[in-house]
Amino acid sequence: MKLTTKKLYQLIEEQLFQQEMDYFAGKDIPQFKTMVNDPRVYADYSKPHDEISKQWIDNNIGEKLGSGYSRMVFEFGDNKVIKFAYGSVMQDGKNSNLVEAKLFNQFPKIFPKAYAHDPDGAWIIVEKVDIIDTVDEFYAVLPIQFPVINDILKVLQQGAPKPDEDLNPYFLWLLLSKVLSFDFQSNTNESPMVYFIKHFRKHYGIPLPVSKKAWEVMTKDSNLMYWAGTLKNLRVDLSDIRHGNVGWSGDRMVILDISIFEQDLTNAKHMLKWGEHHDDETIKITPRDFGTKQQLTPDGAKGDVWNPVKIKDEDIEYDV
Repeated sequence: MKLTTKKLYQLIEEQLFQQEMDYFAGKDIPQFKTMVNDPRVYADYSKPHDEISKQWIDNNIGEKLGSGYSRMVFEFGDNKVIKFAYGSVMQDGKNSNLVEAKLFNQFPKIFPKAYAHDPDGAWIIVEKVDIIDTVDEFYAVLPIQFPVINDILKVLQQGAPKPDEDLNPYFLWLLLSKVLSFDFQSNTNESPMVYFIKHFRKHYGIPLPVSKKAWEVMTKDSNLMYWAGTLKNLRVDLSDIRHGNVGWSGDRMVILDISIFEQDLTNAKHMLKWGEHHDDETIKITPRDFGTKQQLTPDGAKGDVWNPVKIKDEDIEYDV
C-alpha cells in the first residue's frame, strides 16, 4: 500500500488523539475514553431532540455544575470542567465549543485555558475558575486585575476641587466601559478621549490638564489596553465585563465563556477564518492566528499616540 502524505498525517493525528485520551482519562475518569470512542454511550434516545444522558455523565464523568442556553457543564477532575452541547439547539452549543476552542488559548490573558475538544464541538474541556457572581466581588477584584484604575482615581481625586465620593472604581469602570467599547464612535461624534476629558470637567469640575493626565495614565497601561483592544476586535463591549460573566483563576480575571457574544457568533467565526482549519485540528488545543493584527489600543489611535484635539478651558487652549 502506498503511504501518502495525507495518510501519514492522518495516522500521526490518530496516534496523538489516543495519547491525549490516555492522558485525560487517567485513573480518575476511565469512562472518558469510552465516551470519546463511542459517543452513543452518553446519548439519550428517549428524547425527541438530540439529548445527552445527564445521569450517565454524572455517574461516569463528573457532577453537573450548571447549564445554559445550549450547553451543560460538568466537573472533570479537580481543576477542569467539561461542557456538552445539548438539546434542540445542540448545534449552537457545538458552535460555541468550537469557537471557544480557538479563542481561549489565542487570548490566555482573557479566557480560561482550553485543554481538549471534540472535533465536531460536542464537548470541550476547559480550566475550572471561581465565578465572580456578585457586584461586591466584582468591584473587589477589579483593581487587582487592573491596578491602573486606582492610579487614574488618584490623579482625578488630587485634581478635584473638593472630595467626591463618586470618584470610585464603580463609576470609573462605567465610564471606561463606555469610552473603550467597540461601538462607541458609531454612537457619538466625539472621540473617546474628548468624551473622557469633558466628562470630568462637566461633572466634577476637574481641570483639563488633570483629566488629560488621567487619560495618559490609562492609555499607557498595557494590561487595560490589551483587554480593551482584544474585546473591540471580538466586538464585545467592555460593559459586558461584569459579575456573572467573569471568574477568577490564579492571579487573573477571565471571561467565563463565549456567551457574552454568542449573539454575534457569525462575526467570531469570520474572524477566526471559520472552517479553514478543520482538517488539521488536533484534540490538543493550540493557538490559531486570527489573520488580523491585534488592536491593542482603542479606535482613533496610531500605536500609542492619540491625535491631538483642541479643547478650550476658559481662555486657555490645550492640546490633549
